[in-house]
Amino acid sequence: MDSSLNLLIADGSALIRRGLAQVLGTVPGFSLVGEASNGQQVLDQLPNLEVDVVLMDVQMPVMNGISTTQYITQHYPEIKILGMSSQDEPYYREDMLRAGALGCIPKIAPTQLMAEAVKTVARGQTYTYHES
Repeated sequence: MDSSLNLLIADGSALIRRGLAQVLGTVPGFSLVGEASNGQQVLDQLPNLEVDVVLMDVQMPVMNGISTTQYITQHYPEIKILGMSSQDEPYYREDMLRAGALGCIPKIAPTQLMAEAVKTVARGQTYTYHES
């Protein structure tokens, strides 16, 4: 990657957000520019941040990841979305893809796979998760 990828992490759990920020912060070329605990916080931050990729939890309070993804893809089409879920259910992936996400990955995916997924969606390509 030529320049830093600006990431926003949206997850209802502060522990998950901190963990992802810590892990992805070790990946060269990634820059964490924001965190949110719900979809409304994501939307509130977007006008003030340069974001390339949002790591979006499917299930969040106030405004879930699916509704938030739909809004972002309509109003900020340059921002790419990678869905995340603690549940490996096909309907979560399908709902996120229909909403405009370019992929969905389990939160427990290894760092290398998470980084690969972020880079893939940042290029505007669809990421399909495969268990190792």
